[in-house]
Amino acid sequence: MGNVKNVMNSVCIIESPSSGGKDRRRYIVALMSNVLRKNSAWDHSRLGAAIEEAVRTRKSVQVLEEGSRGAIDAAGRGE
Repeated sequence: MGNVKNVMNSVCIIESPSSGGKDRRRYIVALMSNVLRKNSAWDHSRLGAAIEEAVRTRKSVQVLEEGSRGAIDAAGRGE
């Protein structure tokens, strides 16, 4: 959680599913944010899930912004 500067840079290389097959997807996502005084792990997690769904379905999706306190806290711990 940042207070003055909380620049978060994420680069992900996705290969899904790892076993291959006709549904295999490969793509790269780069994200940079500057969210002050907040643990942005939840936001990055939800954004990542929305990107994966959009790539998988090729349809527009809505980013889930709300979550339980437990789910938001767990996002920052990698659970």
